[in-house]
Amino acid sequence: MQPVIWGPHSYQIDALKFIMRTPHCGIFLDPGMGKTSTTLAAITHLRQTESVNRILIVAPIRPMYQVWPVEIKKWMDFNHLSYTVLHGDDKDANLNRISDIYLINPEGLKWFFAAKGLEKIKADMLVIDESTKFKDYSTARFKLLKPVLPLFKRRIILTGEPAPNGYMDLFGQCYIMDLGASLGRFITHYRAQYFFQEGYGGYNYTLRDGADKEIQERIKPRVMRLAAEDHLDMPLLIHDDIIVELPPDARKIYKEFEDDFLAEVGDQTIVSLSAAAKGSKCRQVANGGVYDENHIAHHVHDVKTAAIVDLVEQLQGNALLVAYEFQHDLERLRRVFPNAPCLTGMSGKKLDDTVSAFNKGEIPVLLAHPASAGHGLNLQESCHHVCYYGLTWDMDLYNQFYKRVWRQGQPNNRVFLHRIIASATLDRKVARVLKEKAITQAEFLNAIKEPS
Repeated sequence: MQPVIWGPHSYQIDALKFIMRTPHCGIFLDPGMGKTSTTLAAITHLRQTESVNRILIVAPIRPMYQVWPVEIKKWMDFNHLSYTVLHGDDKDANLNRISDIYLINPEGLKWFFAAKGLEKIKADMLVIDESTKFKDYSTARFKLLKPVLPLFKRRIILTGEPAPNGYMDLFGQCYIMDLGASLGRFITHYRAQYFFQEGYGGYNYTLRDGADKEIQERIKPRVMRLAAEDHLDMPLLIHDDIIVELPPDARKIYKEFEDDFLAEVGDQTIVSLSAAAKGSKCRQVANGGVYDENHIAHHVHDVKTAAIVDLVEQLQGNALLVAYEFQHDLERLRRVFPNAPCLTGMSGKKLDDTVSAFNKGEIPVLLAHPASAGHGLNLQESCHHVCYYGLTWDMDLYNQFYKRVWRQGQPNNRVFLHRIIASATLDRKVARVLKEKAITQAEFLNAIKEPS
């Protein structure tokens, strides 16, 4: 592929200027809006105008391998930048390579700091791609990064989904950005100032009245929010909930788990040992199967499988991207779509070839778990139908998945979001919670993009 001259949108120029004048900032761009190339433009300018020399980019594994390197090579403006991927068998040797940019995934940080990686590469600028990976301040990855943050002259966090599960998601990300200048240095103080505790044991934190506005105002000067709908000609997103009824035998099993924490499935008694486990069992049964204590899957019903077969027949050859939740969901899907590839665990040339074939319209059904296809994939060239066989509680994974298709470059003027929902089950609650989370995040994002 021959490199071409970068032709930025006007909003990308605005974001570039914002990065240049804001050393510690957040760029909240929707997927497909070019946050990678915008950041590379900023890196290029900063290396020319400031004493910023080397850049450490922390990104999920797929963008680390298949987005950042591709964007560097794609544009004549950036292809002079050298990069090293700190992953795989050569990672120890690669620590001794001199490059402009070093790429690592969050899971690699433990090795990186144990190997004194920061001392070796001497990076003085930090970029966190998909910063929601650091939304949980209690994780090892956040604790590893926290002590070294002051060593970076510039820190940028990148995401389109900064608060997928509510305002508590913001603390860890914002701390990486500004060392507590906006939301404070300690999570205990943040919780005490903006939330009150409720629920069993006081483990649930609910925003105090007016706290959302205070948080928005404190964050706004350091972040730039750009929504795809405001700057790009985005297709209409159409929601289609396909409601199915559980067969009587499946309904009986579901009710037993719901009421008694155990159920008879065939000749097996399956027990859920906690409320959380009970919820998982109920969701599994709603989808069509359930695991026993040895993680052996037991078949319960096929109503969701039949519904997705009907959907594929209705699409008459139009491509469909399917999200599944449990491994036994995938097993049932593979029985009815034996030739459908699954992106989960796929990498390298096989992944590239599969994505290329899907984008050419050569693959009618493509399967994936949202956690494996939520970042770094463009699947919009021939597909405008997405189906959730089962719903995830995680708003970030939910949104990132369908935005592989609903994004810039989508040739169709409509994208359909199909969700197969079992009536009178936890599917309904998950759908409601996702809607509530979407409203909360939309209110936050709209607030921080408004002029001060």
